[in-house]
Amino acid sequence: MPDVTGSADDGPTNIGGSATVTDEGIPELDITYFITKNIAAELVLATTKHDVTVKDSTLGDVDLGTVRLLPPVPTLQYHFLPDGKFRRYIDAGINYTITFDENQGSGGGGASINNISYSNEFGFAFQIGMDIEIKDNWFLNVDIKKVFVETDIDVNDGAIK
Repeated sequence: MPDVTGSADDGPTNIGGSATVTDEGIPELDITYFITKNIAAELVLATTKHDVTVKDSTLGDVDLGTVRLLPPVPTLQYHFLPDGKFRRYIDAGINYTITFDENQGSGGGGASINNISYSNEFGFAFQIGMDIEIKDNWFLNVDIKKVFVETDIDVNDGAIK
């Protein structure tokens, strides 16, 4: 669920307003490898699709279309009780968010969208969670992640940015 802050105040056409992105809940794949009893490396893989809009601009609401995000997230975890049935942990890592499958929106308020592109960017990630032992080496994982993603959106070759 994106925590979006942004504006349409850059570029030659300064339309103002705030960028908004829809929430998207999806399943993900986590692969974890234990280096020691307490320390593990994890790779988080998922992709999401979001609708992007600029709200309250001088042109009104502008539909920028949709974009998919792929933020692979490698992290290092610290497990507090590595031998317990409930194994709590914290972790931190980085991500490189790849944007793809951009579909231009309908514009609106007099704005016409001819082309749109999003930058790929690095960011940080944090997580807290718990592994619950089911049987032998099989666990149920419950966690909360925060992945910090920033991207620059270029619309109409910079006419709206």
